[in-house]
Amino acid sequence: MGILFRDRRLTIGVTVVVMLAIAPTLTSCDSNSRNDSQSAQLKNGWVTNCAGPVFNRFSHYSNAGPGPERPVFRVTDELVLAVPKANSPSAASIDSEPPKCRAISDLTPVPYLYFVISGNWSAGYKPEDIPIVAGNKQFQPDLAIVRIEGEMPERRSAEDLRELDRLQREALQQQSTGTREIGGLTCLVPKPGVDWFICSGNRSASATELTRLRYRDYSATPFILVLSEYTSARYGIRVYWKAWISDVSHALDVDRAIWNSIEEWSLLNKPAAQAANP
Repeated sequence: MGILFRDRRLTIGVTVVVMLAIAPTLTSCDSNSRNDSQSAQLKNGWVTNCAGPVFNRFSHYSNAGPGPERPVFRVTDELVLAVPKANSPSAASIDSEPPKCRAISDLTPVPYLYFVISGNWSAGYKPEDIPIVAGNKQFQPDLAIVRIEGEMPERRSAEDLRELDRLQREALQQQSTGTREIGGLTCLVPKPGVDWFICSGNRSASATELTRLRYRDYSATPFILVLSEYTSARYGIRVYWKAWISDVSHALDVDRAIWNSIEEWSLLNKPAAQAANP
């Protein structure tokens, strides 16, 4: 989203969330709508013609694949997702689907994948809590917009990375007045004039990876904007997400929900014998 904020007042920039409009577009049945639907699918990188044993997990039938209800995306060789169209998946545009899709190798890797998930992390808010400009709500609470992409090979040395990490930590500490523990996160409290809290924490007690995020509040709404960006060795991916929630104590709940969805949609983390209904 291109929502801009200045001087703690809500101002609007260019907002382009094409993927949020994909699912409604793809449900019409007339001829023109089918053509438009196919064009939209290709524009958003949908591959729906995959069939065969590796794709059986999301099929009612032993010889069929996910089909149009779950377009398939090869993010890395270890992460291939069949994402429900209700979650508005969107990747780089393609000219056509592969002539055949019987194996993972038939899928061209995507440079990135967007999808959305929704939750109930801000129960009890009032409609007037969402700012309206020119008749439009400025955000949808509890909607996480997610981008994942394969991590690029690291060209810097381990020593260079350690030094970079040290410099970054020093810079952040110089802009903070201390730390605060919130909902499993350790957050740097910003000095006056610095807007963003910088936080990190483990997704669960057994998780070894850190979820990193930043958040800030605004005078126009009781909601906070959370932006997360970190690398995960689980699939060798970079994860970005954005959400408006009522309290940062729910931020790790959002992150867990994102990972639960990734694991649920993965074609490779369970054998076909454990196939689940779409």
